[in-house]
Amino acid sequence: MTKAVIFDFYETLVTCNKAKLYFGEHIAKDMKIEESDFRKIWDATDAARTLGKVTFEEVILDIMKENDVYNDKLYAKIMKKRKESKFDNIRHYDKETINLFDTLRSLNIKIGIITNCYSEEVNAIKECVLTHYADAVLLSCEAGIKKPEPEIYHRMTVALSVPANECIYVGDGGSNELYGARDVGMLPVQATWFLKYDKRRKRTMDPEFNHISHPMGLLSYLT
Repeated sequence: MTKAVIFDFYETLVTCNKAKLYFGEHIAKDMKIEESDFRKIWDATDAARTLGKVTFEEVILDIMKENDVYNDKLYAKIMKKRKESKFDNIRHYDKETINLFDTLRSLNIKIGIITNCYSEEVNAIKECVLTHYADAVLLSCEAGIKKPEPEIYHRMTVALSVPANECIYVGDGGSNELYGARDVGMLPVQATWFLKYDKRRKRTMDPEFNHISHPMGLLSYLT
């Protein structure tokens, strides 16, 4: 019987694709440098940023200096726009998710959140109204581990005091998260309600897994 449901954050609980986008290509444009030059450092530090080994601020500073475009005003502008985009992001969630979380609580089912994220996203994630429902939250850049590594799922089961085989994992499928959840014994379900907005990564339904097209659809998997 299900005793806990663990959710991915981005493109499952909230969607970037309806928010103010400020990703690498937008930052490169503000720096007035080629995106390819920007990505030499940006892409190379992705894993380190995800694990919290280096911060957004440090990487942006390195890129600006490497491309000889640093100035205080531009640096501050980039920091401000990135922060604003992250806080705008947490506003874009399916309102039915609130009903789902209330229902899970009424059934005494615990709620967890696991997400791969960067240092500049932490404050926004923790302030999201949906995060406040969670019994445990694991952020990769704080934990020093990321999906789909088995350890991040195991840590969540310990935090919730629920064995993996009594957990459902719900995610859009990024970072091979559904495979990771299945490998540790959880029941993985792909959340597809935000896929139609995903124009950048063009993620589709994975035939390996069951799907739910709206949050309350999860209820059919609880027993």
